[in-house]
Amino acid sequence: MSSLGQDLKREREVRGISLQEIAEATKISLRYLQALEEDQFELLPGKFFTRAIIRSYAQQVGLDPEKVLQQYQQYVVGATLSEETPVVEKSEPIVQKFKSRKIAAIIIITFLALFLFFILSWSLFHPPQPSSQEVLTLTSLPLPRKNISQAYLQLAISIPASTSLKLNLQFTQKTWLQVYADGILKINGLLYPGEEISLEAKQEFLLHVGNAGGFQFTINGLPGRRLGTSGQVIKNIRINRQTFTQYLRLPPETTPLSNTSG
Repeated sequence: MSSLGQDLKREREVRGISLQEIAEATKISLRYLQALEEDQFELLPGKFFTRAIIRSYAQQVGLDPEKVLQQYQQYVVGATLSEETPVVEKSEPIVQKFKSRKIAAIIIITFLALFLFFILSWSLFHPPQPSSQEVLTLTSLPLPRKNISQAYLQLAISIPASTSLKLNLQFTQKTWLQVYADGILKINGLLYPGEEISLEAKQEFLLHVGNAGGFQFTINGLPGRRLGTSGQVIKNIRINRQTFTQYLRLPPETTPLSNTSG
């Protein structure tokens, strides 16, 4: 039975298209395209980029990208199952196993009975006395919501300057997205429901989105707020140390603090 790479290569050759033409049209490295046709998926740069390469290849050759991705997913599942090895349990006579479990059960029941007897005896002769710490806890007043919100923001802006900004995006709708990290283009294209990407920047992220309601995100593990509605186009979203608290999802009646730590 032919493989995914062989099928793609055959379809390309039937149409008289060279790998060099696909590489020039898609800006994908020629060695990645060769690895795809030779089923050397371990040479491709990660799950997300592998799917993007397959999608672009299929479009250039004139194939249905979704069907090709389904075939790739079947290949991944098959490879995972083939790597699994059955666990061989050591056989043991039924009678010996039953005796061992019975002895273990008796020991556990005896231990629990002694433990409960000790606890009941101690509670009867030594009634608990409230400690000063417990009294203090009972008389303490809860912090107002405003103070909790301020503490949350103070924690957010206390990220050390040496720590990178980490952006994680999870997509719930088909979304066009363009992301620059420190001025370098990292993402440029369509993302689909169920896909997830993680990016890192030392200074700043710049985002242009074609569906502001199509994804959720976190910044350094802190949940981000909803940027807009489904289908809304937003450009020039800058997330850096001075602005990122504006994009956090905060408790009600909270105004984001400006970052004064630099």
